Amino acid sequence: MYTLVYFPGLAARVEVTRMLLEAKTIPYKLIGAEESDFPTFPFYQLPIIKYTDAATGQPRVLAQSWAIVRYLARKHDLMPDGGEEAAALADSYSESIRELLDSYWEIAWNPWTTPATDPAKLPKLIAFRDGEKVKKFIGAQERILAQNGDGNGNGFYFGSKLTFVELALYFAMEELNKGFAQLGDEKPPVFSAETAPLLWKVHVAVSQDPNIKAYKASDRYPTKW
Repeated sequence: MYTLVYFPGLAARVEVTRMLLEAKTIPYKLIGAEESDFPTFPFYQLPIIKYTDAATGQPRVLAQSWAIVRYLARKHDLMPDGGEEAAALADSYSESIRELLDSYWEIAWNPWTTPATDPAKLPKLIAFRDGEKVKKFIGAQERILAQNGDGNGNGFYFGSKLTFVELALYFAMEELNKGFAQLGDEKPPVFSAETAPLLWKVHVAVSQDPNIKAYKASDRYPTKW
């Protein structure tokens, strides 16, 4: 069994990892950490994942959220078929998603001691939502997705196989839509069937996955984003 160490109830940097495990119905537990634990963690950060190396029987600790995601994707058949070339494309697509999330979090969580709804943060968040970075992200990802499924997209990046990239994109759309909905100016969602039709096909495909659907209906689903 895997043990994830993060802040219980919070999605953020551990949620894509949890979605991978849930999509494959892999047992895991999520535990919190005390401040005194941080010096024992690689890089003094969360999340980390603990597990036993099946080949050696030795305990392992892996840090950095996207390293964890890629490790689990390789191990549990959530990488695309097609060998190294397809894996490299998946990495590049997911890096674009990671960059978007990091850019959002840099504003919403800086400083982390105040909520994203802090009046001091609102102008920067609105500028980010309405700015070129989000528009370029949508345009680039739409072009990539159009290459699959006869030019109209089919809800997946690689054939019709669910990979870690779709799960990461789903989380990013959920994270930003929920965050921007708190800004108070009643603008429509950034990600929707109207604004990003091919990305939204991915959202629909992931949300209809039976294991993800069961996860979202369970008490394991995070309450804080």
